[in-house]
Amino acid sequence: MKKRKQWDTGYPLITVAALKKDEEIRFAFSGLCPYPFRSKQIETILNNQDLSYKDRISTSFQYLPKPILNDTEGSSGYRMFVLETTLTNIFSVLGGEEK
Repeated sequence: MKKRKQWDTGYPLITVAALKKDEEIRFAFSGLCPYPFRSKQIETILNNQDLSYKDRISTSFQYLPKPILNDTEGSSGYRMFVLETTLTNIFSVLGGEEK
Protein backbone atom coordinates (compact mmCIF):
# COMPACT_ATOMS: atom_id res chain seq x y z
CA MET A 1 0.00 0.00 0.00
CA LYS A 2 1.35 3.41 -1.00
CA LYS A 3 1.95 5.77 1.90
CA ARG A 4 -0.01 9.00 1.47
CA LYS A 5 1.62 12.34 1.97
CA GLN A 6 -0.03 15.38 3.51
CA TRP A 7 -0.28 17.15 0.13
CA ASP A 8 -2.14 14.17 -1.35
CA THR A 9 -5.25 15.15 0.59
CA GLY A 10 -7.75 17.21 -1.37
CA TYR A 11 -9.59 20.00 0.40
CA PRO A 12 -12.59 22.00 -0.82
CA LEU A 13 -11.66 25.07 -2.82
CA ILE A 14 -14.09 27.20 -0.85
CA THR A 15 -16.48 26.40 1.96
CA VAL A 16 -19.72 28.17 2.83
CA ALA A 17 -21.44 27.31 6.09
CA ALA A 18 -25.10 28.32 6.19
CA LEU A 19 -27.60 28.09 9.01
CA LYS A 20 -31.22 29.23 9.01
CA LYS A 21 -32.24 30.85 12.29
CA ASP A 22 -35.23 33.08 13.02
CA GLU A 23 -36.23 33.08 9.31
CA GLU A 24 -32.81 34.38 8.23
CA ILE A 25 -29.84 32.53 6.80
CA ARG A 26 -26.46 33.13 8.39
CA PHE A 27 -23.33 32.60 6.32
CA ALA A 28 -19.64 32.00 6.99
CA PHE A 29 -17.00 31.69 4.27
CA SER A 30 -13.53 30.18 3.97
CA GLY A 31 -11.15 29.57 1.09
CA LEU A 32 -12.32 32.70 -0.71
CA CYS A 33 -10.02 35.22 0.98
CA PRO A 34 -6.78 34.71 2.90
CA TYR A 35 -8.85 34.24 6.08
CA PRO A 36 -12.30 32.85 6.99
CA PHE A 37 -14.97 35.48 7.57
CA ARG A 38 -18.58 36.28 8.33
CA SER A 39 -20.13 39.59 7.23
CA LYS A 40 -23.32 41.20 8.50
CA GLN A 41 -23.45 43.34 5.34
CA ILE A 42 -23.39 40.25 3.15
CA GLU A 43 -25.99 38.49 5.31
CA THR A 44 -28.30 41.51 5.16
CA ILE A 45 -28.15 41.57 1.36
CA LEU A 46 -28.51 37.79 0.99
CA ASN A 47 -31.60 37.87 3.23
CA ASN A 48 -33.24 40.84 1.43
CA GLN A 49 -36.43 39.26 0.11
CA ASP A 50 -37.20 42.32 -2.04
CA LEU A 51 -34.49 41.13 -4.45
CA SER A 52 -34.31 37.99 -6.57
CA TYR A 53 -31.79 35.30 -5.57
CA LYS A 54 -29.58 36.28 -8.50
CA ASP A 55 -29.62 39.97 -7.54
CA ARG A 56 -28.92 39.16 -3.88
CA ILE A 57 -25.92 37.06 -4.79
CA SER A 58 -24.42 39.50 -7.30
CA THR A 59 -24.97 42.50 -4.98
CA SER A 60 -23.36 40.69 -2.05
CA PHE A 61 -20.12 40.32 -4.04
CA GLN A 62 -19.54 44.07 -3.61
CA TYR A 63 -18.95 43.49 0.11
CA LEU A 64 -16.47 40.61 -0.07
CA PRO A 65 -13.19 41.28 1.73
CA LYS A 66 -10.36 41.72 -0.71
CA PRO A 67 -8.35 40.18 -2.20
CA ILE A 68 -10.05 37.06 -3.49
CA LEU A 69 -7.47 34.28 -3.56
CA ASN A 70 -5.94 33.56 -6.95
CA ASP A 71 -3.47 30.67 -6.75
CA THR A 72 -2.62 27.22 -8.09
CA GLU A 73 -5.66 25.75 -6.33
CA GLY A 74 -8.07 28.01 -8.21
CA SER A 75 -8.29 31.39 -9.90
CA SER A 76 -10.26 34.24 -8.36
CA GLY A 77 -12.76 33.95 -11.22
CA TYR A 78 -13.27 30.25 -10.59
CA ARG A 79 -13.67 30.86 -6.84
CA MET A 80 -16.39 33.43 -7.59
CA PHE A 81 -18.13 30.93 -9.90
CA VAL A 82 -18.04 28.27 -7.16
CA LEU A 83 -19.32 30.81 -4.61
CA GLU A 84 -22.24 31.84 -6.85
CA THR A 85 -23.18 28.21 -7.49
CA THR A 86 -22.90 27.34 -3.80
CA LEU A 87 -25.07 30.29 -2.70
CA THR A 88 -27.69 29.37 -5.32
CA ASN A 89 -27.75 25.81 -3.94
CA ILE A 90 -28.06 27.10 -0.37
CA PHE A 91 -31.11 29.15 -1.35
CA SER A 92 -32.70 26.13 -3.02
CA VAL A 93 -32.22 24.03 0.12
CA LEU A 94 -32.79 26.53 2.95
CA GLY A 95 -35.26 28.84 1.29
CA GLY A 96 -34.76 32.51 1.89
CA GLU A 97 -38.05 33.03 0.15
CA GLU A 98 -38.04 34.90 -3.15
CA LYS A 99 -40.91 37.22 -4.06
